[in-house]
Amino acid sequence: SSGINAEYGLQYFNTTTIILQYFNTTTIILQYFNTTTTTILQRISATTATILQRISATTATILQRISATTATILQRISATTATILQRISATTGTIRHSTAR
Repeated sequence: SSGINAEYGLQYFNTTTIILQYFNTTTIILQYFNTTTTTILQRISATTATILQRISATTATILQRISATTATILQRISATTATILQRISATTGTIRHSTAR
């Protein structure tokens, strides 16, 4: 009877050891996933930062070009408007001058 109890006791401890080894393996797997996940997230973060920097730089370049183009267009409009106003003024002066005669 005591031999049977001892045998069951050994099987119980053997089973407990197997369960503990299983949990140990599970812990190792979880640590691996934690490390892998951290690495992946760091890479995603670095890639996202690089992409955002490129988008920011591209946007800045585009806005500078738009600004320069807009400035050029406004200068041309201003110059054309000035020319038109000068012609109107000259024409008006001619009309007044001829009317005054």
